[in-house]
Amino acid sequence: MNYEESIWAEIYDSYNQGRHQSELEFYKNECRKTKGKCLEIATGTGMILLPLLEERIDITGFDISEQMLSILKEKAKAKGIIDIDKTVSIQDMVSFEYDTHFDLIFIPARSFLHLVRQEDQIQTLRNIKNHLKKDGRLLLNFFSPNYSAILRMTEPSEEWHHNGDYKKFSDGGLVRLFHRQQNDTISQIQNIEWKFIDGERETLSDMKVKWIFKEEFQLLLKTAGFSKWNLYGDFKKGPFTPNSSEMVWEAFV
Repeated sequence: MNYEESIWAEIYDSYNQGRHQSELEFYKNECRKTKGKCLEIATGTGMILLPLLEERIDITGFDISEQMLSILKEKAKAKGIIDIDKTVSIQDMVSFEYDTHFDLIFIPARSFLHLVRQEDQIQTLRNIKNHLKKDGRLLLNFFSPNYSAILRMTEPSEEWHHNGDYKKFSDGGLVRLFHRQQNDTISQIQNIEWKFIDGERETLSDMKVKWIFKEEFQLLLKTAGFSKWNLYGDFKKGPFTPNSSEMVWEAFV
């Protein structure tokens, strides 16, 4: 087990507690309205999937992290949800496979931005399209790039920023989380370095996040074979404007 992967999974629920509530409710409501098969890509520790399973929503999920899914399964057991191994699996979004088609596939939590290669972005969107029913939908969200914020962090920094202290799932112990970031404006990649302080143990972990512009993503959707799409500026499906901090996409086969 890779320590930084396991510690991310350990603090994931605590890190996200109270954050992104409008996003979580948006995806849960869209699944409720779908009245068909739903697939969550990058399901994490099950913050969306588990409540929907309790409501008897027909939802499946996968994640690339074995550690995240291990915690999801522990939470499912505590909730009395049976056969969770038939519901979730370890897969990646580029090459996932199912022998069924879905009415709704969604990627929450800006997870699509972890694909930093354009060929992986296109292959993921094609794979999603191939797993959707003919009237199926794709939903996903990611941040709208802010030029001034990007340009403020183009140089390497030695300064660590304290995100907060977060409880571990296993024993409630606190982990102090810090980060520093450098933006590469050529590749459109945020290079983020995380530091975890767990008692006397200090661990570093690197993360790459690729920002995507509006016109760029429309071209990705078109290249992958989607026929039409809507872009919203928030999780209430309000209009996208120059002041919108989030892009919420709804694409159709």
